Amino acid sequence: MNTNRIFLVLFAALGLALNGWGQTVTKAGIIYTATSENTASVTGVSNRLVGTKTIESQVGISGKSCRVNAISFQAFAGQKYLRSLTLPAQLDSIGNEAFIGCSFLQELKGLTDVRHVGDYAFIGTALTEIDMSGWAVKSMGYGVFSGCTQLTQAKLPVVLTTLPARTFSKCAALGQTNLSELTALKEIGEGAFAGCSSMTSITLPQSVTALQPFAFDGMTSLAAISLPKALAGIGDFAFRGCTALSELVLPDGLTDLGLSPFYGCNALQSVTLSARLKNISEHYVFDHCPALESISIPVQNTLYTSVEGVLYNRTKSQIIAWPAGLSHRVHPVLPASATPLARGALMDCELDEQVWLPARMNTLSYDALTRTSDMKGLAAAQGSLLATIEPRAVNYCPDLQVIDLPATVRQIGEAAFEGCSAVRDILTKSSMPPTIHYTSFSEDMFAGACLHVRTGSRSVYRMQSLWGHFANIVDDALTTDIPALPAEAGEGIVYDLSGRRIGEGSTPGSPLQKGVYIIRGRKVVK
Repeated sequence: MNTNRIFLVLFAALGLALNGWGQTVTKAGIIYTATSENTASVTGVSNRLVGTKTIESQVGISGKSCRVNAISFQAFAGQKYLRSLTLPAQLDSIGNEAFIGCSFLQELKGLTDVRHVGDYAFIGTALTEIDMSGWAVKSMGYGVFSGCTQLTQAKLPVVLTTLPARTFSKCAALGQTNLSELTALKEIGEGAFAGCSSMTSITLPQSVTALQPFAFDGMTSLAAISLPKALAGIGDFAFRGCTALSELVLPDGLTDLGLSPFYGCNALQSVTLSARLKNISEHYVFDHCPALESISIPVQNTLYTSVEGVLYNRTKSQIIAWPAGLSHRVHPVLPASATPLARGALMDCELDEQVWLPARMNTLSYDALTRTSDMKGLAAAQGSLLATIEPRAVNYCPDLQVIDLPATVRQIGEAAFEGCSAVRDILTKSSMPPTIHYTSFSEDMFAGACLHVRTGSRSVYRMQSLWGHFANIVDDALTTDIPALPAEAGEGIVYDLSGRRIGEGSTPGSPLQKGVYIIRGRKVVK
């Protein structure tokens, strides 16, 4: 740095000092720092603050009268004994984490107008109510009141356009909330009300167009919400864990649903989707909604349709979502198509004891049969074209005992049958082992289940690095496409060669017409 430049820097510093900028003054333990010739900011404290304190509206610094217009970053950090604070009437800004660690701060007085509030400004304080309705704030930082567990009422600035992420997250005492007067509000930010477990209802203004991911996550008392007509999108897990929500109607203009927006809404019984809804087949929309009995959609929708509470694609060739609650009364019936099940289509459903995959089916989709119950046997119909079983397709099915794979299967994805702890027999009719992942079957299946392979191919499977993990491999699998069924001792269930259940006449002396049947997993000629 040359001499002239050094001189200019020193001259500038001298000018700032002469004007008082950067100079400080302490009053009642609160430190004020000049930010211009006539303004100052609260920048810290000189000692522990106890009880009630007041921020001065005007302070004298270096002979100048300065208006206090800001509270700086972490200015009151850690002042846990501060209970009440009176603020200047015209405060332009409150900085990031200004009151972090003020865990007993219960009251703010005198505040009439603020233009900017920083990230996590009041995080973890003991505020019980806040009225910001008259503030000029059009936007706020993230998590302004996050963790304010005693906050019961909050009025937001009427000019607010976006409610930022995590604004009221973990405000467990926040009660019924009405935002209808916020006519400029367009967006509810990510996790804005996450963890507001006491809120029973919330009213949104009609201007809101987007609910960001996790917007109402964990609002376990939310029993009712009316969604605005302008709403176009609902983000991932937006209503996750809203366990009191029993009914929901989506506005007709809504086009986008994120990943599992209603995950864990275990009291949800009916949902009406929107006329313009699109792109939901891969989104596990109703994951972990065990009470859901009806999904309906307006006939104007060009992509989807609903029949007796079940959501299909428009041609009814694919199940998008079969309500888990409905499955207890009406078990799912798979369309006879190449892709009869969307991802997660039958999650948590109750199925028939023997489930037959349609002959035309070529891919068993991700999570298509995840966490289904009562299914003891899984097989493909005669003439099956099934080639791919995608990851997690049949995982965590506690009642599954027999898996019968047709000769056409070429690939079994990661965790395809993970957690199916009751499986005792796996049949594969292909002479060449299908490609599998080391997690396709769980360790207890490798150790305890019997792998039945096509006659003469035992050594091929034994030598394959992953299939060879099965402790018990026998080459007695059927050489035809007749599937093996789980034993149904004492019930005498009879199936024909197409896998159709035709009666209970297999007990000794019962009449059956001449023909070939499958009884308790074995081919029987009558």
